[in-house]
Amino acid sequence: MEKITNTFYKTSALAITLMLIGTLGVTSVLATSVVPNLYSQSTSGNAYFERDEAGYSSCPYAYKTNWIEGQSMNGEYLIYLDEYGKVIPFEDLTGSETDPIAKIVISNDNGIYFDWELVGILIEKTIDGQRYSVEYVMCAVIVKGGTSANVFEYDDATSDTQLYAPINPNNNKLYGISHATFVFCEILTLIPQEIEYCYETAYGKGTGSINFIPTFSNWGWTNRLSGYGTYEFELWAGAAQCDTTKGTLVGTVTVVYGAGTLDVTFNVKDPYILMNEDGEVETHVYAGSNPYPTIKVKGGTKPTVAPGQYSIDYSALNGQPIYVIVHAIVGIPCE
Repeated sequence: MEKITNTFYKTSALAITLMLIGTLGVTSVLATSVVPNLYSQSTSGNAYFERDEAGYSSCPYAYKTNWIEGQSMNGEYLIYLDEYGKVIPFEDLTGSETDPIAKIVISNDNGIYFDWELVGILIEKTIDGQRYSVEYVMCAVIVKGGTSANVFEYDDATSDTQLYAPINPNNNKLYGISHATFVFCEILTLIPQEIEYCYETAYGKGTGSINFIPTFSNWGWTNRLSGYGTYEFELWAGAAQCDTTKGTLVGTVTVVYGAGTLDVTFNVKDPYILMNEDGEVETHVYAGSNPYPTIKVKGGTKPTVAPGQYSIDYSALNGQPIYVIVHAIVGIPCE
């Protein structure tokens, strides 16, 4: 299945110092799945300003939540988009918004640490007539404390635990959390279209083919092969009265005539399928010195074009001219 990811490239000019938390004696923070990057001089702003400052402008969605004294950030934050596809800030929500795309769930916030989870709500969308499943994944979480920020960078993450602000150099303790900005993107996966097939009879038609009609009431062709060699037939479906303008060219048939051998390959092209309505491959091949197979009747034999009577007369495969009929059932997308 085809996958489309809104990728991003980190291009921030800010000085980034990798925090080696263990050397500072703060070991509990190692519960997070990634070690953060420290932005020593971080300017506060709206979610998209902080996203861009941190170098994640190619990641399309950003949402900011503040830590309020005496309260916590715990809760479920629904993510709504404006008409331009940007996340509507919490403070600008009117309560009349509909159709959130996702929600950010914050838990276990105590002012120093918190956990997060990104949950998709809009799980499918249509682009240019194609249906895609949608998965939202986190690019980064920016945790501000003091005048600096920790940036936790992720690769397609949907949750993490024990995020924290930078360490206060004056006391070697973690800053209290000022706010957190969540930067995320979507991964689109193409949903294969469910195709309904209608099933048709198909026959191979080569150079110098002979119509079944008017000798028989059924349509189709028998094909004369002049001797050993490789032959290519067109494969026509639903060509009533042997009229190809009424049919559908669904592929080709390759016939290789050799000494005592006849190899037949059906080459059905997309979007058609070599299959009957029971999900089985159904093909029939006749080869012999006569244009048509024969069946026994009272008083002798008579020619037939019924596919169930087809067989290969291997004694006729001696280099002399032979006749070949190829038949198949094919699936054609219903209109």
